[in-house]
Amino acid sequence: MFSLGIIAGLVAMLCWGVADFIQALLVRKLGSPKVMFFSNVIGLILTFIFVFAYINRGGTFQLSMFIITWIVVSGLIEALAAYFFMKSFEEGEVSIVAPISAAYFFITAILSFLFLSETMSVTKILAIFAILGGITLVSTDLSKIHHVTSVKGVKEALLAMLFWGIYFFMLGILKKDLLGGNGTLEWRTHTAIIIFLLTGISNGVFMIILSLLKKGITTAGDLSGKLVLPAFFANMVFYTVAWLSVNYGLIFEEVSVVTSVSSLYPAITVLLAGIVLKEKLVTNQKIGLFFLFAGIVLISI
Repeated sequence: MFSLGIIAGLVAMLCWGVADFIQALLVRKLGSPKVMFFSNVIGLILTFIFVFAYINRGGTFQLSMFIITWIVVSGLIEALAAYFFMKSFEEGEVSIVAPISAAYFFITAILSFLFLSETMSVTKILAIFAILGGITLVSTDLSKIHHVTSVKGVKEALLAMLFWGIYFFMLGILKKDLLGGNGTLEWRTHTAIIIFLLTGISNGVFMIILSLLKKGITTAGDLSGKLVLPAFFANMVFYTVAWLSVNYGLIFEEVSVVTSVSSLYPAITVLLAGIVLKEKLVTNQKIGLFFLFAGIVLISI
């Protein structure tokens, strides 16, 4: 029986996988900076709507200087991770850099074990390595590896992996500080909402600043295509649900577990590419899917 945290991680995995697929189509049309700019403008609008709704329902924000500083710093780290992720795809082979950047959960698991006193049983270690191997196999067509003529983008992918790993670890610290000793369902839900709203604002602001530095202002002409606006809104809805789910999951489960499960999103993207774009799964990708599902089962034990 999956815990609530693992279920939330699976929801995030599904939504991130769909959102990344939609975003890939938008990037092909408009380029990464413009997609980053307009997506985060929409994201901030949605976040502020949530904030006003939360306040109208009696919600409050009681924040210490530590929490405010921590959220700002984590927002900068998330923006850097996204920037290096974008750069890795601009400069390198997707089949090489994708599985590297998606392995950020490995960094989070190590940091959580060292500094958050999270458990690291034999079963959990096996699950983490199964997921790591599954991501690598499902994101790579091994038959095309010999066509790779350079290792460009690998450095950027490693930096994205590092920054995302640190970012989710920081969310674990934030969770621990906000929860305190109160483990009631009501307080856990309140904490998840607070983290979701505040990190959403911080992340969105830094992302917009970054896209402006990259000259990524989206114009009316960029949005004139028939399905462009619906795709942007669908993309942000999926991303919003993913972030809400992963923050909710972090409150009910160890950080290393939730990030391990949610990082399986490349499998969803690959499956969608096969269904929509008629891209066939090669043998190693099918094996990778098996390892991913095996990892989910193991980590839920």
